[in-house]
Amino acid sequence: MYFAGVAEVHMDRFKYSRQALLALRVLADDQLSGSIRVSCEMKGLVVRKWNGDCWVFGYSTNPAWIACHILTQPVITGTGTPEDPFEAARFDGLDPDRIDHVKFAQWADYCDELVPDGKGGQEKRITFNGGCDYDGNMWEAAMRVFQVGRAMPVWFGRMLTVAVDRPSEPVNLYSVGNIEESRFKETFLPLEDRATEIEVDYVNRDTWERDKLTQAKPGARACTGSCATNILSAPSRSMSTSRPSTPP
Repeated sequence: MYFAGVAEVHMDRFKYSRQALLALRVLADDQLSGSIRVSCEMKGLVVRKWNGDCWVFGYSTNPAWIACHILTQPVITGTGTPEDPFEAARFDGLDPDRIDHVKFAQWADYCDELVPDGKGGQEKRITFNGGCDYDGNMWEAAMRVFQVGRAMPVWFGRMLTVAVDRPSEPVNLYSVGNIEESRFKETFLPLEDRATEIEVDYVNRDTWERDKLTQAKPGARACTGSCATNILSAPSRSMSTSRPSTPP
């Protein structure tokens, strides 16, 4: 008898740095058929955020600091205890000095403002309770968080700032007095091409199941068109209702 090779079992403890893993131990019996569907509730990611005085690390549902964390990708060390606090060993993404932290802080404050929750209480205006369980790059993951936070990243030179869709004071007035006649163009959209209702597909935070919410435009006489949007998060129903509406 001749052996061409020997395969040995190695019981090494491998490390999966910066990855969240889930292990299952299931008894194989005749009740198992096909794949196993698993759902779990996660606490989230420790992110780097500004508390008004200094940078700290902790759990957060604020889209501004989650997006900032995804863009800069800090490598966090420590266990979060007073003896071994969280620290940023390095940044594998954008240099934090290239982030407009003033604008991001203003965006964070806007998301944290308390608004009616539709049940007689109050809740934060916008929160992000999603997970990146799909293949994609850093920019795609950040853009999904920007979408939930009603914002858009904007490059200003070498700095990355943010434009937030929220009410603001007018900064300029355009009229026939300051527009050249030859450059003015007006385009009308037919009524049949205008969307009068929107369908929001989201994860309902109360049931943790996919849910759909349809909201019609106030005052619309009939449905002439509809559009759909998908939210990568688990907001409350009141937050999903305010999503297709103009922010209060």
